Amino acid sequence: MSLGGFFRSIFGIGGDHRGWQNNEPLGSVIEGSTQVSPDLSMQLSAVYACVNLISSTIASLPCDVFIISEDGSRKPDKACSLAMLLGNSPNYNMSPFEFWQAMTRSLLLRGNAYALIGRKRDGSAYSITPLSADQMNVKRNEETGFVEYHYYNDKNEIQVLDPANVFHWKHLGDGYIGLSTVEYMRGTLTEAASAQGNAVDMFAGGGQVTGIIKPVGILTPQQKADTVRGFSQLRSKG
Repeated sequence: MSLGGFFRSIFGIGGDHRGWQNNEPLGSVIEGSTQVSPDLSMQLSAVYACVNLISSTIASLPCDVFIISEDGSRKPDKACSLAMLLGNSPNYNMSPFEFWQAMTRSLLLRGNAYALIGRKRDGSAYSITPLSADQMNVKRNEETGFVEYHYYNDKNEIQVLDPANVFHWKHLGDGYIGLSTVEYMRGTLTEAASAQGNAVDMFAGGGQVTGIIKPVGILTPQQKADTVRGFSQLRSKG
């Protein structure tokens, strides 16, 4: 293991390491918890409701650009190109509400939201378009320590994007990359998914009890395991 890998294994995302940045936990604190992707987690009513509420609320807030005068007072600058970009038309396909809703959803579920800034020849921005967080890898250059953005596009090509053209909105993290919310909440999501699955099974059967086992005497651990296994096999056949 390299020295960087050693420190990374100790400190996780809190470690100051160069190279590819990882925003997932190094291990699971709860045994038996399963990986739940952001898309699957949205099938849980609590997750969907929270993400919808927060993203819609943030998307409905005004995003203004202000001119600050020498006395500290400020007034909105409605004429500048940045105000038009953020408040009226971020790109050709989205309204500001749709843009910020998509960005917030990515932030909440994946811990990071990315957008590509389109620039004119003079360097001014004319568009800002969301990028898939699942297709983005963040790397700190081993020599300079500067952040690089590697994007796997729909043409099966890896684009190395100029950081000046990437808007990176980070959740809680180390400053270079945000933590993956879904991965860090794996135990809670597994519990919620299991509870919802059990409820579906129960109501699918009309809420009826499929059977009752009443042992005679005290069972040994092995007898308990054999009984549970046999009952499970009986249910699967029924």
